[in-house]
Amino acid sequence: MVLNKAEMSDKPQYISPPREGLILVITALVIGISAMFVAGNWQAEQARDRLEQRSKQVLALHKEAIFGLLDKYSLMTVLVARRPGTKEMFVSYQTEGEFENLAILQSFAGHLAAMSGAHRVRLALPSGKIIAQSTLESTSGVFLDSGLRDTALQDRLGRATLVTPERLSQDFATRPANEMSIYAFAASVRHQGKIIGIINIDVGLEVLENAWALSEDLIFVTNSAGDFIVGNQLAGLLGTENFKSYNSEIEMIATQISGKSQRFLARGEDFPHIGWTLNVLINEAPVLRARANAMIITGLIALLLLGLGFILIQRRLAYQSKIEAERKTANLLEQKVEQRTSELLGANKKLQKEFDERVVAETALKKAQASLIQSAKLAAIGQMSTALAHEYNQPLAAIRSYADNAVTFLGQEKPKNAEDNLHRIAKMTERMAQLSRTLKTFAREPRTKLQSVILQPLLREAIILVEPSTNKHNVQLHLSKIDPQICVMAGYVRLSQVVVNLLSNAIDAVTDEEQRDVFLSAKLEGSKVSICVQDTGPGVAKADKNKIFDAFFTSKDVGDGLGLGLSIAYNIVHDFGGEISVGKSKHGGASFVIVMPGTLGNLQTEKGTDRNG
Repeated sequence: MVLNKAEMSDKPQYISPPREGLILVITALVIGISAMFVAGNWQAEQARDRLEQRSKQVLALHKEAIFGLLDKYSLMTVLVARRPGTKEMFVSYQTEGEFENLAILQSFAGHLAAMSGAHRVRLALPSGKIIAQSTLESTSGVFLDSGLRDTALQDRLGRATLVTPERLSQDFATRPANEMSIYAFAASVRHQGKIIGIINIDVGLEVLENAWALSEDLIFVTNSAGDFIVGNQLAGLLGTENFKSYNSEIEMIATQISGKSQRFLARGEDFPHIGWTLNVLINEAPVLRARANAMIITGLIALLLLGLGFILIQRRLAYQSKIEAERKTANLLEQKVEQRTSELLGANKKLQKEFDERVVAETALKKAQASLIQSAKLAAIGQMSTALAHEYNQPLAAIRSYADNAVTFLGQEKPKNAEDNLHRIAKMTERMAQLSRTLKTFAREPRTKLQSVILQPLLREAIILVEPSTNKHNVQLHLSKIDPQICVMAGYVRLSQVVVNLLSNAIDAVTDEEQRDVFLSAKLEGSKVSICVQDTGPGVAKADKNKIFDAFFTSKDVGDGLGLGLSIAYNIVHDFGGEISVGKSKHGGASFVIVMPGTLGNLQTEKGTDRNG
């Protein structure tokens, strides 16, 4: 038997793929390229959706910064205008003469600007003429903005954005440092039914520039005409043609920044009542990166699959050819059977080893995927924990307090009191379970309608709220016996706020005294209910009694308070149709008395009917 050279060769022969294989390769390439574009576009859409959602969040965040700043000064303008001392200064100025009272007015304006952080405080006559201001500039021939004056003369809160023409025409990056946009408030001062003056408070908007300085987005505010008002330094890199008011719908813009063409997602939100539009421009670079990364990853996966498929096809063709060759030469190569069998066993072992390696690799891949999923879950849990941590602090502190009280009661063999504290702990845990729903409704405004409120549980809850302070400073708080049927016409939460404020002030007053006692009592006399808070502190100086309820008046050290607590309490009590007064306590300190309309109620009345009040 004679064998030719080709038949006797033991080397594997390379087999060219057939035409069907070439078609398969081309089809795989087309599918891979298409998948790259589909994946890139899909990832780009996802990234764009995330940027759009982020733009809404950025607008909401900076909206809070704007209104947090403006609301503070709008409230302060009204409070100062209604302050009795303000009326007296204007009356004295008009009746006693300018020169005798000008220094007082100038000092008042400077003091108010220094305490509040306002850019400028000005006092004007109804004609708009400025008579005093917190800055050193001359007031001669200076008049208040006509729009502010006219609105204030209508007994409304005047608002205006004041931007100098020079600032509007200046390039953002080169404008002088002493030029700034100002938001101004104005309120009228009334005496005996007539307007005798105007309080004007100017707020420098550089505070917003500083707040936005670290943002990676371009943020700026425009007025109703689309003129630039204030923005961060990044916004200053924009061309002037991009400074305009944008709509709430996403708009794509392209511009040159530092000589480089860039695209941004622009969105704005209008604030009609102040005439502003808040605009945010977010760089589209994350969208482009997401598209490029998705296309690269998809392309690599396609190439990997294509290469794997090519190798499998080659091996399959080689295996088929080998089997065919063995079948044709079986009769001629009987002496080679053992040798061929050995070679086949070696090949099988090699294939088995490769198969085992692939199984191990697949198992490792599945474990890695499971680890990535778990990591993503843990990251989400971390974000949720960070967002909810603050909301859980208050009930956790209360649970700790009730638990400590329960341990104390058990040590004193008072199981009933301990059981009450455990019930309260159970209620607190229910409250923690409802935090997600509470977060959706926390911004609702309190009710203004007055309702019948049972006084006894309200005072007890107020004591619980200040109990940590009494324990910390070793203060004894005494609650007198109160008729459980006494009711007052009020809002539950707002009245509780007043009582807690008075108790906190009393606790602060006795902290440095040897005898540290605070007394809380309430009684019904006819159709009036009186709530009294007394202490053993140093009391209120006679010279301070007439101004203790004025805004920004405080006897505490600098930094310990703004002097707004008693002023707010005074306004709340008067809203309820009541009175609040200060005097000398029979225990040696101060005595604050609240007198409100009240009656003996029904025991079935709901406690805390006006929880939102």
